[in-house]
Amino acid sequence: MAENDKYIILSELLDKDLQLDEEESMVTGDGAIDLNTLHKKLSMLVAYFLENDMHRLLNAMYRLDVSEIKFHEAMQSDSKEDAAFRIANLIIEREMQKVKTRLHYKKHRKF
Repeated sequence: MAENDKYIILSELLDKDLQLDEEESMVTGDGAIDLNTLHKKLSMLVAYFLENDMHRLLNAMYRLDVSEIKFHEAMQSDSKEDAAFRIANLIIEREMQKVKTRLHYKKHRKF
């Protein structure tokens, strides 16, 4: 599976798990995506949630099963931008675990 395919699955998972609408979507229209672009977009979204909708962010962290300890450590950052960056890392790390698991079982499923 191509690296881009993993990132497409990742962006779709992010949309679903963060309950993003079309305007907020991580999925791009052209289907081309890289981890750096995805991380920047997610960091900006997390920064928005930190400023405007903390409840939504906390619900997403719970749904994603992000480590509460790691989340609180990220929140102790010197700036909101750094906190958003670190939280985006945690989210991507957790979602990539799901991507790998799904791909593993899809590859090994026999009918």
